[in-house]
Amino acid sequence: MKALDDIFSQQSFFLGYRFFAADIAVDSYLNYIPMMLNLDLSIYPNVLKYIQEIRDSPAFKKTIANR
Repeated sequence: MKALDDIFSQQSFFLGYRFFAADIAVDSYLNYIPMMLNLDLSIYPNVLKYIQEIRDSPAFKKTIANR
């Protein structure tokens, strides 16, 4: 998780500054961590910021958030 936090401290998305399919996969796993593993992600502020930015995106709101 520290490696992801370090990545997101330097760039907006997993592969850089554009959203790619890899971000869908990474975000999916990250969203399950607190639910399935009961882990606190608060020590990884950049990961939390990444998750929130995905949730705030128009595409997420148009598709996933409406379910």
